[in-house]
Amino acid sequence: MSTDIKLHTLCQLGNYLTQGSDKLHALITRSQLQNPWFDSKSYHLAIRNIAENYLDKAKLVAWLKAYKTPAESSKTIGLVMAGNVPLVGMHDLICIYLSGHKAQIKCSSKDPYVMPHLIERMAQNDPDILSQITFVDRLDQYDAVIATG
Repeated sequence: MSTDIKLHTLCQLGNYLTQGSDKLHALITRSQLQNPWFDSKSYHLAIRNIAENYLDKAKLVAWLKAYKTPAESSKTIGLVMAGNVPLVGMHDLICIYLSGHKAQIKCSSKDPYVMPHLIERMAQNDPDILSQITFVDRLDQYDAVIATG
C-alpha cells in the first residue's frame, strides 16, 4: 500500500476524531463505565491530542521525511496496550502502520472498544488495513513486541 494512501487514511481518521460521531461517543461512554481511570475529559483530551499531533497531514509529512521508505518485507509486531490512558498505543500503531509491518494488538480488558472501531474507520479508506492489523486475546507468532503504558 502506498504511503499516500496511508497518509490520507490517517488524516481522514483525524477528521473523524475531530468531528466525532454517535458511535464513537457511545464507545467512549462504554469505556468510561468499564474503566475508572477514564473520564470524559481525559478521553476527549487524548482524542484531541492524537488528532492534532499524530494525524495532521503537515506534521505526518514532516515526520516521515526523516525516514527511508520501508522495505518490502514486513514483520509482525505485537502491541500490548495498557488500560491506564485512553488510546495509549495509538502512536505505536501509527508507526507500525506507516512502516508496512503487521500489528497484532492485545487491547487492555479495560479499553477494548474504541481502538477496534478506529481501525474499522481506517478500513473505509484503506481496506488492506484489515489484513495488516488484527486484534487478539493473546499474542502469538510475533517478531517483536511493544508494551505501552
